[in-house]
Amino acid sequence: MNELHPGELAGFVRRFGFKGGRVRRVSLRHADGELALRLQLRVRDSHGLSMLDEPRPVRLTIELRPLEEMRLQKRPLSQIGRLRAVRLGRLQGQFFVDLDPLSLEAGEIAGLHDFRASDCYFAARSLYWEVTPIESNGSAG
Repeated sequence: MNELHPGELAGFVRRFGFKGGRVRRVSLRHADGELALRLQLRVRDSHGLSMLDEPRPVRLTIELRPLEEMRLQKRPLSQIGRLRAVRLGRLQGQFFVDLDPLSLEAGEIAGLHDFRASDCYFAARSLYWEVTPIESNGSAG
């Protein structure tokens, strides 16, 4: 897996089209005395494409370790699986991934309290990622 460095975060967010994507799997594992969270998402990847090309669907695996904070809560009538939006940030030495971000005013920058107010967020010191192409017949997604 590739380690995401703090300076690469903005490019990472631009590269992947999270809106309209799907959550495929969320899993926790305990290894070497640390808790790690693995997200498997189906998103769109625009890496290496011109502005005229349609981003291609891929499976994006994100692993956060060691997991230090999380909230995974399902409220009545809320949808599961389809991503309305995703917010990623780096605050106080941790990567935050929010799969259900609250709306912000135009020009407002997400703070720590915005991530922690979400029903579905994760935070860890390190973020690793990997892309797997999806077969054109859709069987892998």
